[in-house]
Amino acid sequence: KIVGGLIVNITPTPAGEMNKRVAVLRRRAGQTNELGETIPTNQELCTIWAKISPIAGTERQENAEVIGDVTHEIRTRYVKFIDHTMSLVYHGRTLDILDLRDVEEQHIELVILCHEVKL
Repeated sequence: KIVGGLIVNITPTPAGEMNKRVAVLRRRAGQTNELGETIPTNQELCTIWAKISPIAGTERQENAEVIGDVTHEIRTRYVKFIDHTMSLVYHGRTLDILDLRDVEEQHIELVILCHEVKL
């Protein structure tokens, strides 16, 4: 494939594999409780189609040295505004974003490395 005059070998994840509906949340400062603590709230920005893959133990160890305890890899079409300050929610499970990778820096596919938040 030729993109911007360059020959690029990109094989994006097939759309049929991106079959999970995931909510994208932005954390906001919320209400103050009776103790004067600010309780954060989440604002749902949008929903996206994604492929969700749990990370195996060995991969988790390798990634932990670089970016923290990654538990899931999420693949989706490129979305410009998603960043590491946001969270994703899938079937009531919250996944905090640790790192994002624009595959081949072509703005076609986004790989999001996440850590599942245990409540």
